[in-house]
Amino acid sequence: MSLLRFIVAVAVALMLQAGLGQIWPDAHRYVQFMLVPVVWYGVAGSQRSGMLAGCAAGLSHDAWFQIGAFGLTGFKWTLLGWALS
Repeated sequence: MSLLRFIVAVAVALMLQAGLGQIWPDAHRYVQFMLVPVVWYGVAGSQRSGMLAGCAAGLSHDAWFQIGAFGLTGFKWTLLGWALS
């Protein structure tokens, strides 16, 4: 799986999550589009690609949406990507 496809998948998930937040402000409690690339790369790829997808998606989520501790979601989703692989 190419790097460009990976970047596009994370960027599209980020745009969908942000767009849904504009329409429905409480959507982050129920819908996580940012987990789609993590699951996709975790199931279809290697452990390394699953962990990279989890780290990138989690840190993007933290940078864009999180007010609290930066990096916590990245760590959780990195472990999720590893476990799915």
